[in-house]
This record gives sequence, C-alpha cells and structure tokens, in this order.
Amino acid sequence: MLRRAAELGFLGGRDVDEHIAHARAHAVAAGLTGGVAVGGVAVGGAAAEPMRVCDLGAGGGVPGLVVALDHPSVSITLLERSERCCAFLDRAVDDLGLADRVEVLLADAADAAHEPDHRGAYDVVLSRSFGPPAATAECGAALLGAGGLLVVSEPPTVERSRWPPAPLAGLGLELERRVGPEPNFVVLRLVSPCPAGRPRPWAQIVKRPLY
Repeated sequence: MLRRAAELGFLGGRDVDEHIAHARAHAVAAGLTGGVAVGGVAVGGAAAEPMRVCDLGAGGGVPGLVVALDHPSVSITLLERSERCCAFLDRAVDDLGLADRVEVLLADAADAAHEPDHRGAYDVVLSRSFGPPAATAECGAALLGAGGLLVVSEPPTVERSRWPPAPLAGLGLELERRVGPEPNFVVLRLVSPCPAGRPRPWAQIVKRPLY
C-alpha cells in the first residue's frame, strides 16, 4: 500500500522501507514500542488500555498505517484534508482489514479540533510534515486529552527555537523531551487544557502564527 502511495506522490522522495523505519521510530518516540511505559503503553508496545492516536495530516498513511499494523490494540484517526489522499486511505484501510479501529477523517485539522468527537479525544497525536511548528502545536494541542503527547518529526538539523516555551504554555503544552539523532522528534505534553479559542481558523493560523 505504501508503494502505491509513493507512486501517487503522497509520500516524500525516500525509499518506502525508509518511510516504514521512520514511522516505527515515531512510534518509539511516542512510547508505543519498548522502553519505559508511557501514556498507558507497556514495554513491547502492547497497550495496557485501548489508546486513541491521531495522525495529524496523514497524507499517504505514514506514520498512521504503519502504527496501526504494528499496534493492534491502538485505535487511530487518519486526519487529512485532501480528498484524493482520503480516497486512497479509505481503500488502504479496507484492504488491510483495519476498518474496525482506523478512521479516515476528511477535514481541516483546525475545524476537526473543535468537533466534540475529536477535541481532547486523543492520547497521542503524531505529526510528520503537517506544517510549521506553531501551526502543528496549535492544532495538535486541541486534539489531546489531559496528559496526552504531541510527537512531531523534526528535520535533520534541529533548531531549538522551533519550540519556544512561552507560546507552547499558552496552548497548554510543555516540551518534555527531544529524541534523536536522526530521525529526530520532539515530544510535547499537554499539561493544562488547550484554550477554547484554539485552534483558530486555518487562514488565521497561516497569516498570524503564534510565533
């Protein structure tokens, strides 16, 4: 399925195997595999309790589809605003037999984050190439439940100024840790409720970023 996604131009220029490896590293950074239990997930990736995960800007299904296949106790929402990508994802979910616990949501993230079924509904939000840090934080924070984790894939050269403490605190987020080197991730935790007015409409997020 991911090879088909690559053929359709839904993935970046990397080899498909590299995309899979990166998705699995993303899961590790989120505490979904190995290490000390994080967010209710036990060592080895078996969830102690059912978890809800959102792939923010799912595109061609990386990391969401890989995480869904690797972690059968996790429910995942693939949030994407491209109709073309969602049509592909719908077919992939059916073909892979994941329809019982993977939802494809065609929506703008800034809108979905205000819907009752999605606001504050997720234990983990995964983000890879969704948008600039400020936009990712603003949309991701509103999707998280109390204590939830926003885990963002970072570029090879990481600038610490990408995640300034004060604007993050205004969204209820706190930088918990950085994971790397390559692939690099930043892990943010929701430590207080995201304000009701966040996220703003997407046009405002783009025009007037929080930082």
